[in-house]
Amino acid sequence: MEMNDKSKSRLYLLTSMICLIWLGQVIFKAWQTSSLWSIANLVFYASMIIVVGYTGYSGLDMRKKVLKKGQK
Repeated sequence: MEMNDKSKSRLYLLTSMICLIWLGQVIFKAWQTSSLWSIANLVFYASMIIVVGYTGYSGLDMRKKVLKKGQK
């Protein structure tokens, strides 16, 4: 079963929001345990920022295309 672009954009945006919340929770927990700047955490932060950025941008881009298609 193939997903349409509207469903894909929602999934990408939902993934972006959930990963952003997860990143915030991890940073808060690391701050509480004073391990905010450990190498492992920094690598994780960087990878999560990339995921949030990519999925957010892709979701918004697909959403724009869906809205343009609907206006034609």
